[in-house]
Amino acid sequence: MEQKVVCKNCSAPLDYRDGDTIAVCIYCNETNKFGEEKVTDEHYCLDLFIEQQNVRSTLVGDLLKIPGVSDNIETGLIIKNMNLIYLPFYITQIHGNVQWKGVGRDAEFSGHDGRGYTNIHFITKKEEGVFDDLITVVKYDSDKFSQELNQHNIAVIGRTFFSEGEIKNKGGKLINEKSDFKKAKNEALKELKEKHGKKLNDELMEVEEKIEDYKIIKSQLIHVPFWEVEWLEPNIDEPKKALIDAASGITVQADIPSRKLFMIFSYSMVALYLISSIIGVLVLLYYDTVLSGSQEYVSETVSLRENLERRFGIFILFGVIMASFIIRLTFKDKIKFSFKGGFKLTFEDKFREKMT
Repeated sequence: MEQKVVCKNCSAPLDYRDGDTIAVCIYCNETNKFGEEKVTDEHYCLDLFIEQQNVRSTLVGDLLKIPGVSDNIETGLIIKNMNLIYLPFYITQIHGNVQWKGVGRDAEFSGHDGRGYTNIHFITKKEEGVFDDLITVVKYDSDKFSQELNQHNIAVIGRTFFSEGEIKNKGGKLINEKSDFKKAKNEALKELKEKHGKKLNDELMEVEEKIEDYKIIKSQLIHVPFWEVEWLEPNIDEPKKALIDAASGITVQADIPSRKLFMIFSYSMVALYLISSIIGVLVLLYYDTVLSGSQEYVSETVSLRENLERRFGIFILFGVIMASFIIRLTFKDKIKFSFKGGFKLTFEDKFREKMT
């Protein structure tokens, strides 16, 4: 299979000759460079966006986004302790180009009867194509805290070259990475190859030829500042934990404050739904036992009964789901709260253990 050189931006064919170092795409005007380019491993740290005096207001603002949290958290929340820590993240940008050829599968339809085709015949056919992707892989590289930090969006604006002395001058504690650049690059390469392998399996039944070209474009280790916070809510002595991204101002993880009024309202709603469901069942039983002897009833109300069964079935299911959800909220005092374009609940008890 003759190798086709394509644009890394739009995948259009390039006018390229052996020995050329650059080729400009006539379709998107992208400058494509060729030849081995040495990728420098770079180490940075991010500047503080949230200073110590702004930690409380940031935490309070995010906690108030949680449904049912009392407004008195705004005036009554007390910061018991806070530490500035710098956590390691590897950021690897990798470009992959895969040219492939093989045998695919297609379908032929016949026997149209006015409503649709009655016959489907599957055939094989020769196919070829190109996968061209540029991805960025972010890997949180420490055992401290949950690996869910891999999903955290890092704001790389305001980065400076790494200086352990500068971190100490700010009163920060450096958390060292547990692996190295080589491992981070290999994991990024593995992720992109698996992505291309899955796409190829979706396209072809049999791969005849495949030419792969993978290049690391960027390799960085960034230490990101976080505020590790221990706080108290009004009238409760048990301390709670929070983790705030000091470079972006996002509360990444936090224990949920108590929400008594919210829980009372929620339980009341669950009770209302369950009681309504029980009444619905009794109504159905009444129809069956009292009125079922009437032939007129049987012929005229059977569809009504079926509708009632479906509706009350949904009522019961919804009530059970609400009850189980609220019970978990009540008894899981170590629930973790993640903020990422809003918030989500994750029922894991590891957060407090990792914070201590």
